[in-house]
Amino acid sequence: MLNLRSLDLNLLTVFEAIYELETVSNAADHLALSQSATSHALSRLRKACGDDLFVRGHKGLSPTPTAKAMYPVIKQALEALRTSLAEAMGFDPATSRRHFRLSIPHATAPFLALGLRKTVAAVAPGIVLTFDTASRPVNLEESLRDGIMDVAIDWFAVELDLNKKPDERMTLVTTRSHPRVRT
Repeated sequence: MLNLRSLDLNLLTVFEAIYELETVSNAADHLALSQSATSHALSRLRKACGDDLFVRGHKGLSPTPTAKAMYPVIKQALEALRTSLAEAMGFDPATSRRHFRLSIPHATAPFLALGLRKTVAAVAPGIVLTFDTASRPVNLEESLRDGIMDVAIDWFAVELDLNKKPDERMTLVTTRSHPRVRT
């Protein structure tokens, strides 16, 4: 097992750039590094992995089977880190790529979900909403507490005055200790 403390994690962004851009010079430009620094970084990563990672091909550098296996895992990890660090600086709905899970256990839930999805897409196109509209989950409180479910929306019955338009009220509830709530 590789000791991560002995590996410069910046090498992973170099790996990602070379994999995606297929040349050391394009990766260097993208990362605002010199071609020499990028080439040295690739050499250090090759040594750490015990593999060439990239070989010269007719269109530039081609990934080895080891690099092909590493890329999706490294890409996912780097994206998660980028997202986490960006959101630590403040939540920006326009650029966020978060995934929210919502429980709406009511007969009108699909209509509410469609409206909510449309509204969110207009201001936060990268956000993904997943809905549970079938019924109230038995373990809803635990799911909210543990961060499995992010939001629960429920319907509360109100008295109707037949001479007036009904007043529907919706309430969003979460605890302060919910792992995704920031105050």
